[in-house]
Amino acid sequence: MLFEGKDVDIKIALGPLSQRLTDPALRERFLRNYENTLLRALLRESHELILLYCEDTNQFSIYKDEPWFQFARIMRNVVSHKQGGLLTKWPEDLRKKGTCTARWRNRTLDTTMIGSGISFYHNEALQLLNDQIEFVKLKLA
Repeated sequence: MLFEGKDVDIKIALGPLSQRLTDPALRERFLRNYENTLLRALLRESHELILLYCEDTNQFSIYKDEPWFQFARIMRNVVSHKQGGLLTKWPEDLRKKGTCTARWRNRTLDTTMIGSGISFYHNEALQLLNDQIEFVKLKLA
């Protein structure tokens, strides 16, 4: 099997991926990498889709007022930029306001973590997604 498009010379063979699933020695690492890919996509896409909808419907302030908005935003940046999983910089608008922490449930991100790897597990990502879904259902028009 190939992952390919029309009028493009790049083709990606999918056979090696299927071999990793059938080889017990490679399966665990493959599944861990696949989970990490899903985690990154979940954090990125959920925040971006809500943000896009809120901007398109003039409801951004409602989203931004959520107590976990900045946490979700920073986690999206952590998984999306440069070395995924590393808090490389604090958002400039928060720095200018003197905001040094972002919280969600029992998790806190703060400026002392800049340069550090941020662990965020798939169960946490699913809980955050659930909070985002509830927000969309209950607070957006």
